[in-house]
Amino acid sequence: IINSLHEKERMKSIGFIGAGNMGFALAKAAAARFPGVTLHVVDVKPERVELFRREFSDVRVAGSPAQAAEAAELTVLAVKPQDFAVLLEELRGCRALLVSIAAGVTLARLEQALPAARLARVAPNTPCLVGEMAAGYAFGSRVIPVDKELVRAFLAAAGKAVEVEERLLDAVIGLSSSGPAFVARLMEAFVEAGRRLGLSAEAARELTLQT
Repeated sequence: IINSLHEKERMKSIGFIGAGNMGFALAKAAAARFPGVTLHVVDVKPERVELFRREFSDVRVAGSPAQAAEAAELTVLAVKPQDFAVLLEELRGCRALLVSIAAGVTLARLEQALPAARLARVAPNTPCLVGEMAAGYAFGSRVIPVDKELVRAFLAAAGKAVEVEERLLDAVIGLSSSGPAFVARLMEAFVEAGRRLGLSAEAARELTLQT
């Protein structure tokens, strides 16, 4: 489990290429942990960029993915996997520290497409929305020690993360990335069972959540 003693002092700027739900959740966690951090954001949907501007005190809207990455200490690649091919082409000359949260996009593919970038791959989950993420992560071959410290501090802001060999990230995706959905289905079954036994739906839900 990761920890950093100096994360508040070290994280000054973070880029977000993609401002969807997961990107926003990670940004929210980072902004809470690192007061005064500058967020550089770019997204194809203006309303998502506007959400960042409303919610966070220091947001710089980047003109391109490359501009966001060049301006930040660490940049999160938070676009959907089907949009990755175009993004990788746009970032081809990038030399920045990039953290991909795209499921199924391997470090080998990233390093081939981005020959100068320093790369990490993370499998987060939705509880990062409330600062209770459980994630797995792996580093590419070009990261340096300070890069690892930055990635660990960034992930610690959103919850807990465990470094694993990249080949084990599929297991992480099945366990903790998908786990909240499995638990939610189990909870739905608990609520339904309580209702069938005579409890009101409201009482069954309240008791299940507390349980």
